[in-house]
Amino acid sequence: MSSIGAHEQDYDVLIIGAGLSGIYSLYQMREHLPSLSVKVLEAGESEGDTWFWNCYPGARFNSETISYQFSWDKGMLREWNWKETFSAQPEQLKYIQRVCDKQNMYRDIQFNTRIKSAHWQEADRA
Repeated sequence: MSSIGAHEQDYDVLIIGAGLSGIYSLYQMREHLPSLSVKVLEAGESEGDTWFWNCYPGARFNSETISYQFSWDKGMLREWNWKETFSAQPEQLKYIQRVCDKQNMYRDIQFNTRIKSAHWQEADRA
């Protein structure tokens, strides 16, 4: 596992996890607060969270696949053709990886990194 302390780098925003919410949060930071430095820390060796870790036979959506698409990426909405209405885990993971690649998100994601603790510093409000 990596250690953020080994790099001794400060970030304005740390996002914990590179699942759908973490990826969306990274997109929002880039889109609306581009002057902030952002890093996503992910425990796994790949993005996707649930769709990375839960790779057992039969893992799939229990909601329509389109409900798991990022509406902000209009190009991917047109480009990606889901094979099933309730897609299986491998297809969702491929979709997430394609979005991260297309949006150049990997430069801001650090994999194989676990958070041991976090501390609020009242004086710095950080």
